[in-house]
Amino acid sequence: MTSINKFGLSRTIPEAVKLEVRQRCGFGCVICASPIVEYEHVFPTYADAKEHSPDAIALLCPTCHAKVTKRIYSKEKVTNAMQSPAALKNGKVVDILDFSDRHPVIIFGGAVFEDCTIPIMFKNEALLTIEKESNVFLISGKFYDSKGIVNLELIKNEWVCSARHWDIQVVGPRIIIIEKKKGPRLILKVEAPEKLIVQKLDMLVKGTRIVGDEHRLRVGPHVFQNCEASNCDIGFCFD
Repeated sequence: MTSINKFGLSRTIPEAVKLEVRQRCGFGCVICASPIVEYEHVFPTYADAKEHSPDAIALLCPTCHAKVTKRIYSKEKVTNAMQSPAALKNGKVVDILDFSDRHPVIIFGGAVFEDCTIPIMFKNEALLTIEKESNVFLISGKFYDSKGIVNLELIKNEWVCSARHWDIQVVGPRIIIIEKKKGPRLILKVEAPEKLIVQKLDMLVKGTRIVGDEHRLRVGPHVFQNCEASNCDIGFCFD
């Protein structure tokens, strides 16, 4: 596959254009709102495009993209969906975390939790919980932004995020939420079949800042490193 078209336009879309497309499309497929997306030049097609115009590019999930390529979906369907993207109509993007029937291992800011029903409890609120239904383990929880507003929620293995964030990216197994001019403030990574890793977080919960990466966790003035909790109802409990 050639890397440039007949007008000499590279297939590489500039990051600033991608961001504008993501924001306009609500961070999900314009047809079905799936957050797993690809970039599609709609009109003109990439073969006839002289520039990467954000108004001419849509977000499509791999399934919808394949249907467009096979002409199961028309370009007109995509164009109409671009005028009213599904994610913006729904107000959210949603996807399912895939775990096995083994108890999930949670790595939260460098701390490892195994066989914990509530890995993190903060001021009587469970930030993460694990329950079992019909031999399937389900994770629920809330992640806040640096202003104390919930920016991503897990509801029984389904992750839900507002389509009105500044930027949301799903890159491979990672969910990345970016606050304007502050860079990534939440990065979740799923390692199938049983591991959920909070690689980065910066959130304000009930007036206390919680900051972490893969190596350490800071809750207010307290710093935790190389911590583990296993076979317990509650891992960390902060008052």
